[in-house]
Amino acid sequence: MTKDETEGFVQDTCARQNWTLLIGKPNITYEMMLVKYGFPGPAQHNMMYNMLKGRPLRQLKIAATNGGRIGFVTGARLRESQRRMGYAQEERKDKEGVWINPIINWSALDINAYIRQHQLVRSQVKDALHLSGECFCGSFASEHEYRDLTLWYPYMANLIDRWEKLVQTVNDLKLNNIEPKYCRWGYKDRGADEQTDFFPLCQACTLREMAGD
Repeated sequence: MTKDETEGFVQDTCARQNWTLLIGKPNITYEMMLVKYGFPGPAQHNMMYNMLKGRPLRQLKIAATNGGRIGFVTGARLRESQRRMGYAQEERKDKEGVWINPIINWSALDINAYIRQHQLVRSQVKDALHLSGECFCGSFASEHEYRDLTLWYPYMANLIDRWEKLVQTVNDLKLNNIEPKYCRWGYKDRGADEQTDFFPLCQACTLREMAGD
């Protein structure tokens, strides 16, 4: 899966940089949430984040700092998408700790120049999908995101197909009553999310290629 490859990239990066890597695990699995709620849409994103990421992150923070304050460095940027522009800040505080965005005003060209200058290794998943690949909950998924998975990572697309069959089976056996629109990964009745819109990303890739990256 792309998730495994993304985790491998993180592990390799931490090893190269001599960074200590801590991995948190949720108490509930994604599949367990699917059986109960079906696939998430935009309105369920916060729930998915809190259950699968937020809680494990808080547990890691407590274990690593004994309840003290900690700073998390994130790469969220204002120019990344319209959705991220709504909440990206240079610094913000929440239950997990203090979030710091050192590249909040960077463009894609700024990032590529920094990577070249410092000879950093890029994630192959990011290069192929223009997404980090660390989350495929489907809350903001679009039709072409699934299409790209079938092209670059068909085993991940096959896993999504199995998830859809699982949710549909739950409904067919009347083990739960999930609305039809929640029985499929990603919402098919909405437009593509800006973060996965191919045009500006491919345009950035073209500029990167022209720059010799």
